Amino acid sequence: MNVNSTYHDTVVKTAEGFAQKIAVAKATANIPPGPQHDAIAHQAAMQAIQQTQHLLNQVFDALRLSLAVATQHGFVTILFFSVATVVVAFFLKDVPLVKSWDEAGTQAAESARQEDVKTPMV
Repeated sequence: MNVNSTYHDTVVKTAEGFAQKIAVAKATANIPPGPQHDAIAHQAAMQAIQQTQHLLNQVFDALRLSLAVATQHGFVTILFFSVATVVVAFFLKDVPLVKSWDEAGTQAAESARQEDVKTPMV
């Protein structure tokens, strides 16, 4: 399945931006002040960014697989209905719309057709 690369990149960048901001804020919120605060905060932020990227990759993989499974199930369902329709069509009995042809009915229809032809169109 091909997804428009521009759309995919926009969705990924937007999701990464939101997720990274939240993850970094949560990761650095509990770091106590001290001489190594900046180094620990930077390390926690990088770890949160990597985890966020990994999570987004898992989500996109799961969505891709679920779409593939849903499409396959849809096609299998359509296949079953098509086969059932063909099988039912083989076993249906042809029922004529008229039980017998009578001369009066055919003559009346023929005269009606001739009258339609004679009627001038305005």
